[in-house]
Amino acid sequence: MFRPPYGEWNETTRSVVANCGLKALILWRGATNDGRLDIVGGQFHPGDIILMHFRTDLVQNLQLVLARAQAEGYKIGRLEDYLGTGPSHPMFDR
Repeated sequence: MFRPPYGEWNETTRSVVANCGLKALILWRGATNDGRLDIVGGQFHPGDIILMHFRTDLVQNLQLVLARAQAEGYKIGRLEDYLGTGPSHPMFDR
């Protein structure tokens, strides 16, 4: 898996990722920053990926994400469980 820095990518990035043997280019719809959860569109959708970093407020941010997901009726899943086996998988395009 490859997460492009700042979520910036283009067709060259995608090609290099595939040529390096990586199975997925991972993007996200939400992120935690400074105890805040920002989601594009304001609410969760099935399959949304939330970007989190290992910072001093990680536990607080994780609790925030878990509480919000539960309040909206979602469960947290493992990213690996949603990936297919190569660049033709729909996840590669997200």
